[in-house]
Amino acid sequence: MISPTRPSRLRVLIIAYDFSPILGSEAALGWNVSTRLARKHDVTVVCATTNQLGTADHREAYAQHVAQNGPIPGLQVVFVDPPHDARKCADLNRRFFSVSDGVGFWPLFYRGLRAWHREARAAIQRMGIDRFDLVHHLTPLAFWGVSCAYDLGIPFFWGPVSGVDEPILSFSRWLGWKNLIREMLRAAVNSAQTKVMRRIRCAAGVASHIWVVTDQDERLFRSWASHRVSRMVEQSGPDGVQGRIREIRSPETLRLCWSGNHTNRKALPLLLEAIAALKTDVCKVELSVLGEGPETLQWRTLANRLCLANVKWHGRLGRPDALRVMDESHVLVHTSLREGTPGVILEALSLGMPVICHDACGMATAINESCGIKVPMVHPHRSVAGFAQALARLIDRPAEVASLSAGALVRAGELSWDAKADEIAAMYETAMGRSEARKGSLAPVLAD
Repeated sequence: MISPTRPSRLRVLIIAYDFSPILGSEAALGWNVSTRLARKHDVTVVCATTNQLGTADHREAYAQHVAQNGPIPGLQVVFVDPPHDARKCADLNRRFFSVSDGVGFWPLFYRGLRAWHREARAAIQRMGIDRFDLVHHLTPLAFWGVSCAYDLGIPFFWGPVSGVDEPILSFSRWLGWKNLIREMLRAAVNSAQTKVMRRIRCAAGVASHIWVVTDQDERLFRSWASHRVSRMVEQSGPDGVQGRIREIRSPETLRLCWSGNHTNRKALPLLLEAIAALKTDVCKVELSVLGEGPETLQWRTLANRLCLANVKWHGRLGRPDALRVMDESHVLVHTSLREGTPGVILEALSLGMPVICHDACGMATAINESCGIKVPMVHPHRSVAGFAQALARLIDRPAEVASLSAGALVRAGELSWDAKADEIAAMYETAMGRSEARKGSLAPVLAD
Protein backbone atom coordinates (compact mmCIF):
# COMPACT_ATOMS: atom_id res chain seq x y z
CA MET A 1 0.00 0.00 0.00
CA ILE A 2 1.35 3.45 -0.91
CA SER A 3 2.33 5.68 2.02
CA PRO A 4 0.01 8.59 2.84
CA THR A 5 0.93 11.90 1.24
CA ARG A 6 3.50 13.80 3.29
CA PRO A 7 2.69 17.20 4.81
CA SER A 8 3.62 20.12 2.59
CA ARG A 9 6.26 21.21 5.14
CA LEU A 10 9.06 18.65 5.33
CA ARG A 11 11.06 18.22 8.52
CA VAL A 12 14.56 19.16 7.38
CA LEU A 13 17.79 18.62 9.33
CA ILE A 14 20.69 20.79 8.12
CA ILE A 15 24.33 20.31 9.10
CA ALA A 16 25.93 23.76 8.82
CA TYR A 17 29.19 23.90 10.74
CA ASP A 18 29.53 27.64 10.06
CA PHE A 19 26.27 29.55 10.51
CA SER A 20 26.11 33.28 11.23
CA PRO A 21 23.98 36.30 10.24
CA ILE A 22 26.95 38.68 10.25
CA LEU A 23 29.78 36.81 8.51
CA GLY A 24 30.47 36.06 4.86
CA SER A 25 31.72 32.99 3.00
CA GLU A 26 30.53 29.63 4.38
CA ALA A 27 28.83 31.18 7.41
CA ALA A 28 26.74 33.28 5.02
CA LEU A 29 25.92 30.18 2.97
CA GLY A 30 24.74 28.34 6.07
CA TRP A 31 22.66 31.28 7.30
CA ASN A 32 21.06 32.46 4.07
CA VAL A 33 20.04 29.06 2.72
CA SER A 34 18.76 27.73 6.06
CA THR A 35 16.71 30.80 6.97
CA ARG A 36 15.10 30.93 3.53
CA LEU A 37 14.32 27.21 3.53
CA ALA A 38 12.51 27.78 6.83
CA ARG A 39 9.88 29.74 4.89
CA LYS A 40 8.88 26.52 3.13
CA HIS A 41 9.82 23.73 5.54
CA ASP A 42 10.46 23.09 9.23
CA VAL A 43 14.24 23.43 9.48
CA THR A 44 16.53 22.37 12.31
CA VAL A 45 20.12 23.56 11.93
CA VAL A 46 22.94 21.84 13.80
CA CYS A 47 25.94 24.16 13.86
CA ALA A 48 29.09 24.95 15.86
CA THR A 49 29.08 27.57 18.59
CA THR A 50 32.17 29.18 17.01
CA ASN A 51 34.20 28.83 13.86
CA GLN A 52 36.86 26.18 14.24
CA LEU A 53 39.66 28.62 15.04
CA GLY A 54 37.56 30.17 17.79
CA THR A 55 37.71 33.66 16.30
CA ALA A 56 33.97 34.13 15.70
CA ASP A 57 31.08 33.42 18.10
CA HIS A 58 28.17 32.05 16.06
CA ARG A 59 25.87 31.56 19.06
CA GLU A 60 26.28 35.16 20.22
CA ALA A 61 25.69 36.51 16.70
CA TYR A 62 22.50 34.47 16.43
CA ALA A 63 21.30 35.59 19.86
CA GLN A 64 21.81 39.23 18.95
CA HIS A 65 19.93 38.75 15.67
CA VAL A 66 16.96 37.18 17.46
CA ALA A 67 17.00 39.92 20.12
CA GLN A 68 16.83 42.60 17.42
CA ASN A 69 14.53 40.90 14.91
CA GLY A 70 12.66 38.20 16.80
CA PRO A 71 12.69 34.43 16.23
CA ILE A 72 12.68 33.12 12.66
CA PRO A 73 9.48 31.12 12.02
CA GLY A 74 10.14 27.54 10.98
CA LEU A 75 13.76 27.57 12.20
CA GLN A 76 15.31 25.84 15.19
CA VAL A 77 19.05 26.16 15.83
CA VAL A 78 21.00 23.60 17.86
CA PHE A 79 24.49 24.77 18.81
CA VAL A 80 27.13 22.11 19.47
CA ASP A 81 30.25 23.09 21.40
CA PRO A 82 33.61 22.03 19.94
CA PRO A 83 34.91 19.09 21.99
CA HIS A 84 38.29 19.11 23.72
CA ASP A 85 40.12 17.61 20.73
CA ALA A 86 38.73 20.29 18.39
CA ARG A 87 39.68 23.10 20.79
CA LYS A 88 43.19 21.68 21.11
CA CYS A 89 43.62 21.57 17.32
CA ALA A 90 42.38 25.15 17.02
CA ASP A 91 44.83 26.32 19.68
CA LEU A 92 47.77 24.67 17.91
CA ASN A 93 46.67 26.16 14.60
CA ARG A 94 46.50 29.69 16.04
CA ARG A 95 49.88 29.36 17.76
CA PHE A 96 52.04 27.85 15.07
CA PHE A 97 50.44 28.35 11.66
CA SER A 98 49.07 31.12 9.48
CA VAL A 99 45.29 31.13 9.72
CA SER A 100 44.67 33.99 7.30
CA ASP A 101 42.79 31.60 4.99
CA GLY A 102 40.57 30.37 7.84
CA VAL A 103 42.04 26.86 7.77
CA GLY A 104 45.67 27.04 8.85
CA PHE A 105 47.46 23.70 8.89
CA TRP A 106 45.07 21.39 7.05
CA PRO A 107 45.56 18.18 9.12
CA LEU A 108 44.81 20.08 12.34
CA PHE A 109 41.75 21.71 10.83
CA TYR A 110 40.49 18.37 9.55
CA ARG A 111 41.05 16.57 12.84
CA GLY A 112 39.18 19.28 14.75
CA LEU A 113 36.33 19.16 12.25
CA ARG A 114 35.99 15.39 12.56
CA ALA A 115 35.86 15.69 16.35
CA TRP A 116 33.02 18.22 16.06
CA HIS A 117 31.14 16.00 13.60
CA ARG A 118 31.15 13.22 16.20
CA GLU A 119 29.66 15.58 18.79
CA ALA A 120 27.06 16.78 16.29
CA ARG A 121 26.04 13.21 15.46
CA ALA A 122 25.57 12.45 19.15
CA ALA A 123 23.39 15.56 19.50
CA ILE A 124 21.25 14.45 16.54
CA GLN A 125 20.80 10.99 17.99
CA ARG A 126 19.68 12.51 21.29
CA MET A 127 17.06 14.53 19.40
CA GLY A 128 15.88 11.41 17.58
CA ILE A 129 16.34 10.66 13.89
CA ASP A 130 12.62 9.96 13.48
CA ARG A 131 11.96 13.68 13.99
CA PHE A 132 13.28 14.38 10.48
CA ASP A 133 12.32 13.51 6.92
CA LEU A 134 15.72 14.29 5.40
CA VAL A 135 19.20 15.60 6.20
CA HIS A 136 21.29 18.08 4.21
CA HIS A 137 25.04 18.63 4.69
CA LEU A 138 25.43 22.33 3.83
CA THR A 139 28.80 23.37 5.29
CA PRO A 140 31.76 22.89 5.25
CA LEU A 141 31.81 23.40 1.50
CA ALA A 142 34.94 21.29 0.87
CA PHE A 143 34.22 17.71 -0.21
CA TRP A 144 36.57 16.33 2.45
CA GLY A 145 34.52 18.07 5.16
CA VAL A 146 31.40 15.96 4.70
CA SER A 147 29.82 14.77 7.94
CA CYS A 148 28.60 11.28 8.80
CA ALA A 149 25.00 12.43 8.28
CA TYR A 150 24.76 10.34 5.12
CA ASP A 151 24.24 7.13 7.13
CA LEU A 152 21.50 8.33 9.48
CA GLY A 153 18.95 6.23 7.60
CA ILE A 154 17.00 9.13 6.06
CA PRO A 155 17.40 10.74 2.60
CA PHE A 156 20.69 12.62 2.39
CA PHE A 157 21.37 15.78 0.36
CA TRP A 158 24.80 17.37 -0.08
CA GLY A 159 26.06 20.70 -1.27
CA PRO A 160 26.98 23.01 -2.70
CA VAL A 161 30.25 21.10 -2.49
CA SER A 162 33.60 22.03 -3.99
CA GLY A 163 37.35 21.71 -3.56
CA VAL A 164 38.38 19.51 -6.50
CA ASP A 165 41.10 21.83 -7.78
CA GLU A 166 43.41 20.90 -10.63
CA PRO A 167 46.96 22.31 -10.56
CA ILE A 168 47.68 25.32 -12.78
CA LEU A 169 51.38 24.75 -13.26
CA SER A 170 51.48 26.61 -16.60
CA PHE A 171 51.03 29.82 -14.56
CA SER A 172 53.92 29.01 -12.23
CA ARG A 173 55.88 32.21 -12.85
CA TRP A 174 52.78 34.25 -12.03
CA LEU A 175 52.01 32.32 -8.86
CA GLY A 176 55.41 32.55 -7.17
CA TRP A 177 57.22 29.58 -5.69
CA LYS A 178 55.21 29.46 -2.43
CA ASN A 179 51.89 29.35 -4.24
CA LEU A 180 53.31 26.86 -6.73
CA ILE A 181 54.27 24.48 -3.92
CA ARG A 182 50.81 24.98 -2.40
CA GLU A 183 49.19 24.16 -5.75
CA MET A 184 51.15 20.93 -6.07
CA LEU A 185 50.41 19.88 -2.48
CA ARG A 186 46.73 20.73 -2.88
CA ALA A 187 46.48 18.61 -6.03
CA ALA A 188 48.29 15.67 -4.41
CA VAL A 189 46.20 15.79 -1.21
CA ASN A 190 42.92 16.13 -3.12
CA SER A 191 43.76 13.21 -5.36
CA ALA A 192 44.72 11.06 -2.39
CA GLN A 193 41.55 11.95 -0.49
CA THR A 194 39.25 10.99 -3.33
CA LYS A 195 40.94 7.59 -3.48
CA VAL A 196 41.42 6.68 0.19
CA MET A 197 38.59 8.44 2.06
CA ARG A 198 35.79 5.90 1.89
CA ARG A 199 33.37 8.28 3.62
CA ILE A 200 33.36 10.68 0.65
CA ARG A 201 32.51 7.96 -1.86
CA CYS A 202 29.86 6.47 0.44
CA ALA A 203 28.21 9.85 0.97
CA ALA A 204 28.14 10.51 -2.79
CA GLY A 205 26.82 7.01 -3.46
CA VAL A 206 23.77 7.31 -1.19
CA ALA A 207 22.97 11.00 -1.76
CA SER A 208 19.52 11.80 -3.10
CA HIS A 209 21.07 14.85 -4.78
CA ILE A 210 24.43 16.66 -4.83
CA TRP A 211 25.02 20.27 -5.84
CA VAL A 212 28.58 21.05 -7.02
CA VAL A 213 30.29 24.35 -7.84
CA THR A 214 32.85 23.80 -10.59
CA ASP A 215 33.33 21.69 -13.69
CA GLN A 216 36.09 19.70 -11.93
CA ASP A 217 33.75 19.01 -9.00
CA GLU A 218 31.03 17.84 -11.39
CA ARG A 219 33.30 15.41 -13.24
CA LEU A 220 34.39 13.76 -10.00
CA PHE A 221 30.94 13.48 -8.43
CA ARG A 222 29.28 12.25 -11.61
CA SER A 223 31.72 9.34 -11.55
CA TRP A 224 30.14 8.37 -8.22
CA ALA A 225 26.58 9.66 -8.38
CA SER A 226 25.81 9.83 -12.12
CA HIS A 227 22.64 11.84 -12.82
CA ARG A 228 22.07 13.00 -9.20
CA VAL A 229 24.43 15.96 -9.62
CA SER A 230 23.82 19.57 -10.67
CA ARG A 231 25.70 22.87 -10.52
CA MET A 232 25.12 25.64 -7.97
CA VAL A 233 27.13 28.76 -7.11
CA GLU A 234 27.83 28.75 -3.38
CA GLN A 235 27.55 32.51 -2.83
CA SER A 236 25.23 35.34 -3.81
CA GLY A 237 25.32 39.07 -4.30
CA PRO A 238 24.26 41.49 -1.56
CA ASP A 239 20.57 42.00 -0.84
CA GLY A 240 19.06 45.33 -1.74
CA VAL A 241 21.63 46.47 -4.32
CA GLN A 242 19.95 48.43 -7.11
CA GLY A 243 21.66 47.79 -10.43
CA ARG A 244 21.30 49.63 -13.73
CA ILE A 245 21.94 49.03 -17.42
CA ARG A 246 25.42 50.16 -18.50
CA GLU A 247 25.69 52.00 -21.79
CA ILE A 248 28.66 53.46 -23.66
CA ARG A 249 27.92 56.63 -25.58
CA SER A 250 30.42 57.60 -28.28
CA PRO A 251 33.12 58.86 -27.84
CA GLU A 252 33.05 57.61 -24.21
CA THR A 253 35.88 55.29 -23.15
CA LEU A 254 35.32 51.77 -21.86
CA ARG A 255 35.68 52.04 -18.07
CA LEU A 256 37.00 48.87 -16.46
CA CYS A 257 37.21 47.94 -12.79
CA TRP A 258 39.47 45.33 -11.20
CA SER A 259 39.12 44.49 -7.49
CA GLY A 260 40.97 42.12 -5.16
CA ASN A 261 43.92 41.57 -2.88
CA HIS A 262 47.20 42.33 -4.62
CA THR A 263 48.66 38.82 -4.45
CA ASN A 264 50.17 36.59 -7.12
CA ARG A 265 47.16 34.38 -7.70
CA LYS A 266 44.95 37.42 -8.48
CA ALA A 267 47.15 37.99 -11.57
CA LEU A 268 46.37 41.63 -12.39
CA PRO A 269 49.42 41.75 -14.75
CA LEU A 270 47.41 39.64 -17.21
CA LEU A 271 45.00 42.55 -17.60
CA LEU A 272 47.73 45.18 -17.70
CA GLU A 273 49.46 43.33 -20.53
CA ALA A 274 46.13 42.81 -22.29
CA ILE A 275 45.43 46.54 -22.23
CA ALA A 276 48.91 47.26 -23.57
CA ALA A 277 48.26 44.74 -26.36
CA LEU A 278 45.38 46.93 -27.61
CA LYS A 279 48.03 49.26 -29.10
CA THR A 280 46.16 52.06 -30.91
CA ASP A 281 42.97 51.33 -28.94
CA VAL A 282 44.70 51.58 -25.56
CA CYS A 283 43.46 55.17 -25.18
CA LYS A 284 39.85 53.92 -25.44
CA VAL A 285 40.12 52.10 -22.08
CA GLU A 286 40.31 53.35 -18.49
CA LEU A 287 41.07 51.02 -15.58
CA SER A 288 40.26 51.52 -11.89
CA VAL A 289 42.18 49.17 -9.59
CA LEU A 290 40.81 48.51 -6.10
CA GLY A 291 42.73 46.91 -3.23
CA GLU A 292 46.34 46.63 -2.24
CA GLY A 293 48.82 44.05 -1.03
CA PRO A 294 52.36 42.69 -1.34
CA GLU A 295 52.37 42.94 -5.16
CA THR A 296 51.08 46.53 -5.39
CA LEU A 297 54.46 48.19 -5.99
CA GLN A 298 55.52 45.61 -8.56
CA TRP A 299 52.21 45.93 -10.42
CA ARG A 300 52.39 49.72 -10.49
CA THR A 301 55.93 49.46 -11.82
CA LEU A 302 54.72 47.15 -14.57
CA ALA A 303 51.93 49.58 -15.52
CA ASN A 304 54.51 52.39 -15.82
CA ARG A 305 56.82 50.20 -17.88
CA LEU A 306 53.92 49.40 -20.22
CA CYS A 307 53.20 53.17 -20.48
CA LEU A 308 49.65 52.74 -19.17
CA ALA A 309 48.70 56.25 -18.08
CA ASN A 310 45.02 55.29 -17.99
CA VAL A 311 45.20 53.24 -14.75
CA LYS A 312 43.93 54.71 -11.48
CA TRP A 313 45.04 53.03 -8.25
CA HIS A 314 42.40 53.54 -5.53
CA GLY A 315 43.98 51.43 -2.81
CA ARG A 316 41.89 49.63 -0.19
CA LEU A 317 38.52 51.39 0.18
CA GLY A 318 35.61 50.81 2.50
CA ARG A 319 32.75 48.87 0.96
CA PRO A 320 30.52 51.89 0.14
CA ASP A 321 33.37 53.69 -1.63
CA ALA A 322 34.43 50.51 -3.43
CA LEU A 323 30.87 49.96 -4.68
CA ARG A 324 30.79 53.59 -5.86
CA VAL A 325 33.93 53.04 -7.96
CA MET A 326 32.43 49.85 -9.37
CA ASP A 327 29.16 51.62 -10.12
CA GLU A 328 31.01 54.28 -12.11
CA SER A 329 32.57 51.58 -14.33
CA HIS A 330 31.10 49.71 -17.28
CA VAL A 331 32.71 46.28 -16.87
CA LEU A 332 34.40 44.24 -14.12
CA VAL A 333 37.50 42.32 -15.19
CA HIS A 334 38.53 39.46 -12.89
CA THR A 335 41.87 37.81 -13.69
CA SER A 336 42.23 35.49 -10.70
CA LEU A 337 43.79 32.07 -11.21
CA ARG A 338 42.35 30.33 -8.16
CA GLU A 339 39.02 31.14 -6.46
CA GLY A 340 35.83 29.68 -5.20
CA THR A 341 33.15 32.01 -6.49
CA PRO A 342 34.43 35.54 -5.84
CA GLY A 343 32.02 37.83 -4.02
CA VAL A 344 33.11 40.76 -6.19
CA ILE A 345 31.77 39.02 -9.30
CA LEU A 346 28.38 38.55 -7.69
CA GLU A 347 28.38 42.17 -6.50
CA ALA A 348 29.18 43.28 -10.05
CA LEU A 349 26.27 41.31 -11.47
CA SER A 350 23.94 42.87 -8.89
CA LEU A 351 25.10 46.29 -10.06
CA GLY A 352 24.43 45.38 -13.70
CA MET A 353 28.12 45.10 -14.62
CA PRO A 354 29.17 42.56 -17.26
CA VAL A 355 32.16 40.45 -16.21
CA ILE A 356 35.26 39.35 -18.12
CA CYS A 357 36.99 36.48 -16.30
CA HIS A 358 38.75 33.15 -16.69
CA ASP A 359 36.61 30.17 -17.62
CA ALA A 360 37.62 28.37 -14.44
CA CYS A 361 36.74 27.80 -10.78
CA GLY A 362 33.45 29.21 -9.50
CA MET A 363 33.62 32.05 -12.04
CA ALA A 364 32.92 29.55 -14.82
CA THR A 365 29.63 28.58 -13.15
CA ALA A 366 28.52 32.09 -12.20
CA ILE A 367 29.21 33.76 -15.55
CA ASN A 368 27.54 32.73 -18.78
CA GLU A 369 27.36 34.24 -22.27
CA SER A 370 24.36 36.39 -21.32
CA CYS A 371 26.30 38.41 -18.75
CA GLY A 372 29.98 38.25 -19.58
CA ILE A 373 32.93 36.93 -21.53
CA LYS A 374 35.02 33.98 -20.31
CA VAL A 375 38.67 33.49 -21.26
CA PRO A 376 40.18 29.96 -21.37
CA MET A 377 42.75 29.49 -18.60
CA VAL A 378 45.39 27.31 -20.24
CA HIS A 379 48.52 29.48 -20.46
CA PRO A 380 49.45 33.09 -19.55
CA HIS A 381 49.94 34.05 -23.21
CA ARG A 382 46.49 32.69 -24.09
CA SER A 383 44.99 34.59 -21.15
CA VAL A 384 46.58 37.90 -22.18
CA ALA A 385 45.37 37.41 -25.74
CA GLY A 386 41.91 36.37 -24.55
CA PHE A 387 41.44 39.38 -22.27
CA ALA A 388 42.71 41.68 -25.03
CA GLN A 389 40.25 40.18 -27.53
CA ALA A 390 37.38 40.60 -25.07
CA LEU A 391 38.25 44.27 -24.54
CA ALA A 392 38.60 44.89 -28.27
CA ARG A 393 35.22 43.26 -28.85
CA LEU A 394 33.48 45.64 -26.43
CA ILE A 395 35.35 48.65 -27.82
CA ASP A 396 34.28 47.79 -31.35
CA ARG A 397 30.71 46.87 -30.34
CA PRO A 398 29.73 49.22 -27.48
CA ALA A 399 26.05 48.22 -27.78
CA GLU A 400 27.07 44.77 -26.50
CA VAL A 401 27.92 46.33 -23.13
CA ALA A 402 24.27 47.28 -22.65
CA SER A 403 23.10 43.81 -23.73
CA LEU A 404 25.49 42.06 -21.33
CA SER A 405 24.55 44.53 -18.59
CA ALA A 406 20.89 43.57 -18.90
CA GLY A 407 21.96 39.93 -18.77
CA ALA A 408 23.98 40.62 -15.62
CA LEU A 409 20.89 41.85 -13.77
CA VAL A 410 18.95 38.76 -14.82
CA ARG A 411 21.82 36.49 -13.81
CA ALA A 412 22.07 38.19 -10.40
CA GLY A 413 18.46 37.22 -9.78
CA GLU A 414 19.13 33.64 -10.84
CA LEU A 415 22.04 33.45 -8.37
CA SER A 416 20.22 35.09 -5.45
CA TRP A 417 19.85 33.39 -2.07
CA ASP A 418 16.08 33.15 -2.66
CA ALA A 419 16.65 31.35 -5.96
CA LYS A 420 19.07 28.90 -4.33
CA ALA A 421 16.64 28.10 -1.52
CA ASP A 422 13.80 27.63 -4.02
CA GLU A 423 15.91 25.22 -6.09
CA ILE A 424 16.95 23.22 -3.04
CA ALA A 425 13.40 23.06 -1.68
CA ALA A 426 12.09 21.90 -5.05
CA MET A 427 14.72 19.16 -5.18
CA TYR A 428 13.79 18.02 -1.67
CA GLU A 429 10.17 17.68 -2.72
CA THR A 430 10.99 15.94 -6.01
CA ALA A 431 13.43 13.48 -4.43
CA MET A 432 11.14 12.75 -1.49
CA GLY A 433 8.30 12.12 -3.94
CA ARG A 434 10.47 9.61 -5.81
CA SER A 435 11.36 7.96 -2.51
CA GLU A 436 7.69 7.61 -1.53
CA ALA A 437 6.85 6.20 -4.96
CA ARG A 438 9.58 3.56 -4.64
CA LYS A 439 8.32 2.57 -1.21
CA GLY A 440 4.80 2.31 -2.58
CA SER A 441 5.87 0.12 -5.49
CA LEU A 442 7.60 -2.27 -3.08
CA ALA A 443 4.68 -2.51 -0.66
CA PRO A 444 2.79 -5.39 -2.37
CA VAL A 445 6.01 -7.40 -2.69
CA LEU A 446 6.85 -6.87 0.94
CA ALA A 447 3.32 -7.80 1.96
CA ASP A 448 3.77 -11.19 0.32
